Amino acid sequence: LCRTTGVPTVVITLGEHGCFVSHGRDHRGDDQPYYRLPPEAVRAIDTTGAGDAFSGALAAALAFAEAGTPFRDAVIHANRVAAMSTETLGTAPAMPTLAQVRARFGR
Repeated sequence: LCRTTGVPTVVITLGEHGCFVSHGRDHRGDDQPYYRLPPEAVRAIDTTGAGDAFSGALAAALAFAEAGTPFRDAVIHANRVAAMSTETLGTAPAMPTLAQVRARFGR
């Protein structure tokens, strides 16, 4: 996918099936050029805004990551935030805080 589009990294959310990551030449600290992460186990009530939660969490994780941190770590964080956002009705009120994510999943 990256070779076809010329984009260095592509991340595709797959809803209840997790997400898929594909890297071009630079694997951004990951061991594999592409992989799929399974979803976190949650009791989903409302999936509205889960994609936005994923995108925002991924951007934040990448912005605050230390140099050399594998890209996968940011994707795992985004996957967790998106999953947790489905456990509450609504969009903005359903977005978990970093403290809530860390309390549930650690780190």
